[in-house]
Amino acid sequence: MLDVHVLVMAYTPAEIVAQCRASIEASAAQAGYPVAVHFLPGVVGHLGRARANGYAMGSYPYVTHVDDDDWLEPEAFAALADFLANGVEAVTTGENHVHAAGTVPAPESRHHLAVFRREFVQGLGYASFRFYPDQYLLSMCEPFHVPACLYNHRIDTNSGSRRQRRANAGAARRELAAIRRPDLAVLETASPAELAAAIDREVRSR
Repeated sequence: MLDVHVLVMAYTPAEIVAQCRASIEASAAQAGYPVAVHFLPGVVGHLGRARANGYAMGSYPYVTHVDDDDWLEPEAFAALADFLANGVEAVTTGENHVHAAGTVPAPESRHHLAVFRREFVQGLGYASFRFYPDQYLLSMCEPFHVPACLYNHRIDTNSGSRRQRRANAGAARRELAAIRRPDLAVLETASPAELAAAIDREVRSR
């Protein structure tokens, strides 16, 4: 029922990719429906093209992705079972933002985990987006949302993707202008300093 792809970047440590793989396998074992996992090389500087390669893999009716430096909670896929059985266009879950200073739950975040009907992602032109294909896809639909924090999003303030966006600020701004819901990209557009300060404040306030 679900094809999952992971874009493996050369700069991601092997032990982190192994954690990602193990978490997907554990979640797939509890899903209660078929889950196929595809690991493939990422495309440096062009996430949309790489994402298109991933979404083209497999033949199940639903597709999703997990970033190679992130990981799932064991019950992540099982929590989606009823939605997928009912044929929804898209469904998302909340996530945890994992930072050096601590972990901040973000139950209303719709960035990860995002699952789409395969037919929905076809023909939408997201492959032309170098930086924000995921946010573009989400802005083109109204996904059902599960507020449980089932995805762990590791936030590296010096990640390769952030460096790419800073180096191509004009192209990134043009992509954001094509996204119907700019709030989906708030986390991604924050500067490293802004992001670190915001998360540190949240952690200290608990």
